[in-house]
Amino acid sequence: MGMLKSSARTLLRSSPSVQQLLTDLNVVLSDLTKPNMFATMAIVRLSPGCAFEYGLAGHLPIFHFRAASADVIDHPNQSLPLGIEPDERFEVGASALARGDTLLIITDGLMEVQDASGREFGLAALRDLFNKNATRPLAEVRDVILAAALAHGAQTDDQSLVLIRAR
Repeated sequence: MGMLKSSARTLLRSSPSVQQLLTDLNVVLSDLTKPNMFATMAIVRLSPGCAFEYGLAGHLPIFHFRAASADVIDHPNQSLPLGIEPDERFEVGASALARGDTLLIITDGLMEVQDASGREFGLAALRDLFNKNATRPLAEVRDVILAAALAHGAQTDDQSLVLIRAR
């Protein structure tokens, strides 16, 4: 992660496109890592007027709560993680946020939490929980998600989330 973070900070100084950033990071990781070492990544670049561009490298989908219709859509991953295939072409998407829309980006440690019988919390449960709570203040949305994961089972991997809301 240290290599990835340092490389990203250096590359971002030249303001590359989301696709170019993923491509360049992939080359760096492919050159510097051992076989079977890789990293997943989600990138969101916000623009004036609430447009955004996103890229996912082997990462879980970005959930997008649309306030006007009170539903959640997925911005799905179409690419391999960074460091696996040096020539990977990364798919990039674009969308817009309307007032009150919220994006949720999560790490797999939240969905992979298992209960006593080995059943994962899962993406569907996270999407549903997000949909039911997305209009609440962001700190509350975060707390509800983290509490639900903890109630489901013990943490065995990192559990990170990012929330972005359009005002």
